Amino acid sequence: MKQTKQTLELLREYESRNVTFIEADGSWSGEIAPRTTASMANQAGAQGTTTVAQTTNVTEETVTGRLYQAYWYAPDVKREVKSVEENYDTNGVRSARFTNELESYKVAH
Repeated sequence: MKQTKQTLELLREYESRNVTFIEADGSWSGEIAPRTTASMANQAGAQGTTTVAQTTNVTEETVTGRLYQAYWYAPDVKREVKSVEENYDTNGVRSARFTNELESYKVAH
């Protein structure tokens, strides 16, 4: 992590004073097809075993969520030097986060 910070500082100081920041915030929605779920419960006792089964029909459902993405692009490096991607579920709870940072680079001449 320390090396990553040093690399980004060097880029800012000497080569890439114009790092471009791109941010996107959007939403998604999806249709979940109708389905049938099943569950079972077992209980064993001195008189034997009892099993109960239940099936439930679930109707079609629409689910939604939110996406957030941010990228830091350095023209001198010819690629992003940092990226953050987050996914949020229907309740607004973050379900995934991906962060990438450039640790070192060398541009071919």
